[in-house]
Amino acid sequence: GESLDTEGNIPINVQVSERKPRYFGIGGTVSNTEGLGLEGYWGHRNLFGRAEKLRIEGAISGIGSNDLGELNYNAGIMFEKPGVIGPSSKFFTGIKTVFEHPDAYDHFSVKGNMGVSYDLDKKQRVSAEFALDYSRITDAFGKHTYLIASVPLQYVYDARDNRLNPTRGFRVLAYAEPSYDILNGATFLKLKGEGSAYQSLDTASKFVLAERASIGSIVGTGLQSVPADRRFYSGGGGSVRGYAY
Repeated sequence: GESLDTEGNIPINVQVSERKPRYFGIGGTVSNTEGLGLEGYWGHRNLFGRAEKLRIEGAISGIGSNDLGELNYNAGIMFEKPGVIGPSSKFFTGIKTVFEHPDAYDHFSVKGNMGVSYDLDKKQRVSAEFALDYSRITDAFGKHTYLIASVPLQYVYDARDNRLNPTRGFRVLAYAEPSYDILNGATFLKLKGEGSAYQSLDTASKFVLAERASIGSIVGTGLQSVPADRRFYSGGGGSVRGYAY
């Protein structure tokens, strides 16, 4: 439209088209300490016609730096369906297998999960899920086999101006995961809290001051009864650096 209607609005015609539902990608990394890494994925953005998402992915790393028996592998299938409890909700489920060799332990696992996330408003999101994780781990305490049933619960308050490139605002996360080891009888609770804040130092937002703090604890059992991949590591993935190793 070129003029206001009787209510003071300008009519606008918008033409939209759906993106291609299927996508795929491959990638690689090279590191003088971690060797060569390869990854690939395939996905569908609208599997059953109601915005359901399916993604299949896999990766291998440590090529050239580790023996063949110590390469790191992971593969997974994830499915999401929006609108299961109203338009602000999302159901998710998946299964993932991991075979990795970080410095602290050797780890093989197969994990399945399903849950629901719900947006309380534009800034707040809560989620709850049920997970079952079978793992074999070798660490400083020896070789162990676990079958962990857990219920991860999470709350996020995100007041950043841009989630991908924040220049102001803050984000707070609270996480609790009660867990039970079916094979060994151990019960424990993992608690974690995180906060980050951002403040632009100039009008063009080229310089941004960012702060991050994190605190966590595992209660209910001794260190040896907690699988190595669930413990906290100083300087490890998700701690000081804030991203996975």
